[in-house]
Amino acid sequence: MSTDSELSPRGVAPAARAGLSGCELELLSLFAAGFDMSLVRPLTGLQPSAINGYLQSIYVKLGACSARQAIALGYSRGLLRVT
Repeated sequence: MSTDSELSPRGVAPAARAGLSGCELELLSLFAAGFDMSLVRPLTGLQPSAINGYLQSIYVKLGACSARQAIALGYSRGLLRVT
């Protein structure tokens, strides 16, 4: 459950506003943290083809052309946080 600090002014979590699923947000967060495919696979249990499919979906939903752009958009839209 989202806390008030994770909610946008409209009361909807930013990830939901972007249309990202929980799995897509998790993958975006892992790649933003510097994890590569060899580390993401065992953490998620997903096959590379599934991960790539999720990444393509993330790009489309965020309007990104690359992983770097998706990560930058994730930060700028409040989907990701600097820790």
